[in-house]
Amino acid sequence: MKNILFTLALLISFNLFSQSNSELRSTFSNDLNKFFQFTVDRDYNKLFDLMNPGMFNLASREQLAQVFEMTFDEKVSGMKFDFGAPIITNISDRFDYEGYKYFMIYYSSTMEIQILSEEYISNIENLKFGFENQFSEISDSFELDSKTNTFIIKGLKQSMIASTKSNLDNWKYIEYKTDAQTLAMLTQIIPVEVMEKLTKQ
Repeated sequence: MKNILFTLALLISFNLFSQSNSELRSTFSNDLNKFFQFTVDRDYNKLFDLMNPGMFNLASREQLAQVFEMTFDEKVSGMKFDFGAPIITNISDRFDYEGYKYFMIYYSSTMEIQILSEEYISNIENLKFGFENQFSEISDSFELDSKTNTFIIKGLKQSMIASTKSNLDNWKYIEYKTDAQTLAMLTQIIPVEVMEKLTKQ
C-alpha cells in the first residue's frame, strides 16, 4: 500500500511539474514572440518594457532607441532585416539568487538580411565573409541569395536570460552571448554566480 501511495505521489508531482513547465514555456514563448514583433514594428517602448532594467544603467532608453533605429531603419543601415518566429528548444533549471529567480532560454529562429545599399552590394563578398564568420557556427545553414542580395540564416541558435523577483512572474529578458563585449556588459547586469550556474546546466 505504501508503494502504491508513493507511486501516486510521484505521478501527481510529475504532472504538476509538467503543467508548470508547460505554462512557463508558453509564457516565455509568448514574450519572445512579442520581443521580436516589437523589434520589427520598431515599438521600442514596449520592447524596452520586456528588457532587463539593468540595461538602462548602461544606456538610457533614448540612447538604446537610437541604436535600434540606426540598425533597423533601412535608409540608415542600408539593410533590411526579417525575423522568423523564435522556437524555444530548451529551458534551464530554475536558479534562485538574492531574491530573484533565473532561467536560461535556448531558442532558434530564422533571420534574413537583405542588402540594399549600393556600396554594400559592391562589397558583398566581404560582407559574406564577415556574416559567415559570425553566424555559420551557431546556425543550421547560412547562404547568400545572389539574385536578391539576401543573406539567409536558418536555425540560428540563440539564448536569453529571463529573470524576475522570486515572488513575481513579471519576466524581463536579456540576450546572452559568449563574445567578450557582451559578457563584459552582462556581468554588470546579471550576477556572475547566476551566469556560471545557468551555463553549466
